[in-house]
Amino acid sequence: MSKNNEKRRNEILKKLEQQPSLRIKELAEFFHVTTETLRKDLFVLEQRGQVNKTHGYVHRKDGYDELPIEIKVEENTELKDQIARKAIEFVSDYSVVYLDPGSTTLSIVRYFALKKGCTIVTPSIRIAQSLLALKHEILLIGGLIQKKGSTTTGAFALDNLRHVKIDTAFMGTDGFKDCQGPTTFSFQELSVKQKVIEQSKQKILVCDRSKFFKTGTYPFASFSDYDKIITNPIDPKEKAMIDSAKEIVIA
Repeated sequence: MSKNNEKRRNEILKKLEQQPSLRIKELAEFFHVTTETLRKDLFVLEQRGQVNKTHGYVHRKDGYDELPIEIKVEENTELKDQIARKAIEFVSDYSVVYLDPGSTTLSIVRYFALKKGCTIVTPSIRIAQSLLALKHEILLIGGLIQKKGSTTTGAFALDNLRHVKIDTAFMGTDGFKDCQGPTTFSFQELSVKQKVIEQSKQKILVCDRSKFFKTGTYPFASFSDYDKIITNPIDPKEKAMIDSAKEIVIA
């Protein structure tokens, strides 16, 4: 039985070589085992440092950084919604608002139904599409499209941003464990994020609690650059990590 388990685990790794992210339910069906049995295999592989697990998915270790947003939106959905409901309180009617690419900022979109006459600026094609049903102006920043994240970057995007004065910017992050500020895995998005910080009156970092335990590759700001950080309930040790922010708001 143990040999069969190990053989199945090796087959899982082979499948992940072909596709960096797989649904756990579909894997269980493929191997003709229960999801409970498969999760035990994945637990072993995760302990070995060979895979990452998220809600309903397993990911190749080196593939997690570039997860499609379709997968990321399924992680920590309740925590992100709590943050989104708090975030919209800091938006004024008829203001110019920037939404960074990401699943937490995407969660804010639905709450713009509570606001009037905003101009919403974003480099995220997914966010722009989600806003179409609402009565706000949408300014999609032009530029080179990153197909993986469906966002625009590069010199054109930076040039567009130079002509926009932003009242409130909601910024995301891939994590900041052992860092003095937020980080991103995307080198292409780095300069866009920094330009947005320059162009914005009120800068707000939105991050669910999981980001305290993750780190991206490229730092793009310091916590002190933000007027507010909106996150979920955290313990004193976690609060100390972001204590240089001007204000910490608990959603």
